[in-house]
Amino acid sequence: MAYASPSVLGLQAAVSAGLAVTALSRSIIPDGLRPLTVREGFPALPRCLILLHRNPQENNPALDSLAAHIASAFGMWQEAEMCSLD
Repeated sequence: MAYASPSVLGLQAAVSAGLAVTALSRSIIPDGLRPLTVREGFPALPRCLILLHRNPQENNPALDSLAAHIASAFGMWQEAEMCSLD
């Protein structure tokens, strides 16, 4: 059986009900759930890369603050050099 949801909350509800397992970032595993391990027979999952794309010509303090908040929520913040995709 397979289950799909347009939201993380839907996936978490299925897992909490004991109906499924899913791949979630450790930072959003809710109380009462835990990561499954290789020792339990589950495969190790690869690392993933998340990018936040912004308009390099946009100078907006509100967007700067939002971008910093999003990056902080993922536990990493690195200033990258802006590069042209010409």
